[in-house]
Amino acid sequence: MARSAGPPAQEQEEVHRTVNRTEKAAVVADLSEAFADASALFLADFRGLTVGQAMALRRKCREEGVSLRVVKNTLAKLALAGTDKEPLAVSFVGPTAVAWTDGDPVAPAKVLANYAAENDKLVIKEGFLDGDTLTPAEVGRLAKLPGRDALRSQLLSVLVAPMQQIV
Repeated sequence: MARSAGPPAQEQEEVHRTVNRTEKAAVVADLSEAFADASALFLADFRGLTVGQAMALRRKCREEGVSLRVVKNTLAKLALAGTDKEPLAVSFVGPTAVAWTDGDPVAPAKVLANYAAENDKLVIKEGFLDGDTLTPAEVGRLAKLPGRDALRSQLLSVLVAPMQQIV
């Protein structure tokens, strides 16, 4: 019984290339949407982290409501093209992890800065907040600020204090 040889090698390669392009286009579309909705975006070099350390970082991000993803640099640059966050594209060199949130903009900075303090292999490259790029030092200063919920509670306590003195 003779076996069918299947499609010629050139056809197989073309199908494979089309699937890759389709998958890549889907990744770029997902990233574009996520980056557009993000209130803050931070880039970090994770070279030298072990799998266990990378998993611990991902777990901390999840706990704080922060998305963390390692993406191909070319796909990330395509996702940033034409957006206000496009200046970050120059930092997509080497292994790059992207952390973002659509909630508290301080949360990703805190998670990355705290983890970088514990593990010197994680290096913060750059950040983006309110239309401005942030240097690693500025990301570190941002991480020292209280989060959105802490600021709200502080403001509320300041507003309630005078009323308590009246009663």
